[in-house]
Amino acid sequence: QIRKGVRNLTDRGGGGVLQPDDKCTKTDRPVIEVLEEKHPEMQMPDLTDRTTTCFEEYEEVPAVLPLQVVSEDVEKLSNKLSGSAGPSSQDAAHLTDMLTRHGKASYELREEISAWAEWMGNTFPPYAAYRALLTRRLVALDKQPGVRPVGIGEALYRMIAKLVLTKARPDTKAACGSTQLCAGLEAGIEGALHSVRTEARADGSLNFEDDGAARDDERDAAQELEAQARDRPGARDSTADAEDESGDGPLSSIEDLNTFLQIDGDNGFNRLSRIASMWTVRHRCPKLFIFYFNCYRHQTRLLVRRPGLAPYVLLSKEGVTQGCPLAMDIYGIALLPMVELLREAEPDLLQPWYADDGSGYGKLVRQRNVYKRLEQIGPDFGYFPAGAKCWLTVPKRMEEEVKQYLADNGLPWQVTQGKRYVGGFIGSEDALSEWIEPKVEDWTFAIERLANAAVRYPQTAYTGLTRSLQCEWQYICRVVEGAERYLEPLEKAIREEFLPALLGVDKAEIDDDLRNLIAHSVKNGGLAIPNPVEAAPLLYKSSVEASSVLVEALRSGGSLNQKAHRECVRQASKSAKTARLATEKASLEEMKGRASRRDKKRLERIQETGAFLTVRPSRRDGTELERDEFRDAVLLRMGLVPKNLPKTCDGCGATFTVEHALTCKTGGLVVMRHDDCRDEFGDIASKATTPSRVTTEPLIHYGGNEPVTRQANGASNTSNNNNSSTRGGEERGDLAIHGFVQRSKTAILDFVITDTDAPSYGHQPSKKVLEKAAKRKKDKYLEACRERRRDFIPMAYSVDGLAGKEARAAEKRLASLLASKWDRPYSEMACFVKTRMSLSIVRSISMLLRGSRSSAWKRRAPDDGVAARASVTSQRW
Repeated sequence: QIRKGVRNLTDRGGGGVLQPDDKCTKTDRPVIEVLEEKHPEMQMPDLTDRTTTCFEEYEEVPAVLPLQVVSEDVEKLSNKLSGSAGPSSQDAAHLTDMLTRHGKASYELREEISAWAEWMGNTFPPYAAYRALLTRRLVALDKQPGVRPVGIGEALYRMIAKLVLTKARPDTKAACGSTQLCAGLEAGIEGALHSVRTEARADGSLNFEDDGAARDDERDAAQELEAQARDRPGARDSTADAEDESGDGPLSSIEDLNTFLQIDGDNGFNRLSRIASMWTVRHRCPKLFIFYFNCYRHQTRLLVRRPGLAPYVLLSKEGVTQGCPLAMDIYGIALLPMVELLREAEPDLLQPWYADDGSGYGKLVRQRNVYKRLEQIGPDFGYFPAGAKCWLTVPKRMEEEVKQYLADNGLPWQVTQGKRYVGGFIGSEDALSEWIEPKVEDWTFAIERLANAAVRYPQTAYTGLTRSLQCEWQYICRVVEGAERYLEPLEKAIREEFLPALLGVDKAEIDDDLRNLIAHSVKNGGLAIPNPVEAAPLLYKSSVEASSVLVEALRSGGSLNQKAHRECVRQASKSAKTARLATEKASLEEMKGRASRRDKKRLERIQETGAFLTVRPSRRDGTELERDEFRDAVLLRMGLVPKNLPKTCDGCGATFTVEHALTCKTGGLVVMRHDDCRDEFGDIASKATTPSRVTTEPLIHYGGNEPVTRQANGASNTSNNNNSSTRGGEERGDLAIHGFVQRSKTAILDFVITDTDAPSYGHQPSKKVLEKAAKRKKDKYLEACRERRRDFIPMAYSVDGLAGKEARAAEKRLASLLASKWDRPYSEMACFVKTRMSLSIVRSISMLLRGSRSSAWKRRAPDDGVAARASVTSQRW
């Protein structure tokens, strides 16, 4: 949903959805006709023909292992479910709500869905029992030009399919290995790109960096000198020898030129041989076969809606439906025999495949042989190569010769010096510039649009940038070496447009130190908005390291060691994260070394006060922050002063500063902050135990340690005369939670929120200030609580959310109770409690800075209805 919202906001949602009676942007035909053409009749392979390559032979039929799906699997997937509504108009958000928000009813629904997954994944139920579940809503997406049919299934079906796929995913990865990279293999796409570039560098014959305009001029000059040298007597033989040794001279044959070919299939998913794919899936991935068979054993109905009219009904008779959760895995497994035959035909040709996007790097003659072989065997598997959509990347100096060679061999490929490949790029520097610069312009425009939104909705814009938009260029940085050369406009837009709008400050206030701090992760005091120019080399390095095992398997043509590959990805990710955190910590320490006393204290606690930045804004979940709430908290975190504050306090008349606002008790705002923090912890505690075990303002003691004398009528004597044994007044804690620490005891919690930067605390570290505040509470209440067999816990927090030692321990204890009651991981509940408390305190910052402390009521309202009527109807002459 975040990605969808960002793309809509930044006008990058593509061509949109075409209505069935609209015209196709490529053929100018009605869209419904194009959709019908893209769903062909089923093709039955001719098994009597010995040249048929599908229905390959296997030594044995493997046993089918049953799927085991439990309600916990449904619950884990529910928050990851996304997408629009199918024919029944129930979208993923609605189903997620039903699965997670309604207590026992949600639990029973999760149990039922897990039973359906096992029923459809382990048995062969009657098709009529679930036919309606498989009906899909077919939409035509505008490819600009062209039409892409996407079948949107029921949210319930997508949930069941993903459950089955989750259980079968290890088997699909093992089956596809490095032969097909579309089955969810970690760093699979990145490995394909790095393998091609590594192979090109290894042989040196396809030097992508040697095709710029300047190099062309140099090459022309060199060739002119060589021609003059050949004309001299006795120089021909030595010149030819030099050309052969250098590798830069004329090739003995154009067929020996190393090139990179991208192959695309015509209407790939919808033309896949359904019969042949079931045979292959049965033998290669039996765990997934039964569910796949149940879903595609009959023709699937596709409904094409028309506004105000009955929908068109199409039938999916062949292939797998684009949009089905199974599509990628099934397609990858189904084409495994075909890809293996192609590799056997030319074992020296590097051939990474991703679904229907094939590719090859090697000599041109081998590219031709593989393509001819593909034209022969591809239709047996339902793969029809589209020659007009195939691209051959060659050096610019050889372009004309290659085009002539293709024409002579009847190859309808297009020739280029560089082309987009699985989200990255393979080609020359000039071609890379032509490809990446428009993308950078689009990203820059998107940042500017997010900056406009950040003026009013800073938390939402911040989430959109960190969780969606910046992930787009970070992927490019991982797969394109040297991408940082093109990303300077992004950094400029972030620094001069987005950050000032997010923080509500002038761009001149974003100095180098502040930008460096913002680039840090939240854990190290930043906002997790890294400088794309500085981060690009590290991202590329980590990607190369993560895919090294896969790259070696692709280059050698051997099988992929799945365990070694997973370990390589894990270690690369771990080492990259460790290096990044170490760099950030060193930078933070350097900032502390030259900071003022006040800034040094802020930087000391900044690593523990950013939990509110890690949550996704949701009004329903209570994690949404208003504009001033989010902005004020971030500004104080970064050491900046919030804008548009009054000059004087409306409560006490003193000069209004941030320090004064956070401590001024006039008007009761400090008490409201205290009560909000107490109520938040109490609400979570009532969920961890029971509401009846949690009470507010519990009695700690009344007077001193001596009993209160009672009068004859039972009332307590609270007078201060000599006959009374009462000393002092009534004292109360903030919360009482029975069974919080020990099962049979009640714990008294008393909250205190302290401004650790107050001048009176001098050079004392923030944690030391909280320790002293907690000690004062203990000195006052601990002994009285012990005498009454109660535990006492001082809950000390700083004004920006730093928890004291006892408060942090209490949060951990609360998280432990929640984890035990709800059967959740402790780490998950610890994050939940910490985040909720952080949000509670952050909200109070804006209230103290901008709330009204004036309690005087200047106008007197009427006391009753008669006076009210008289005040609006009386007229004086």
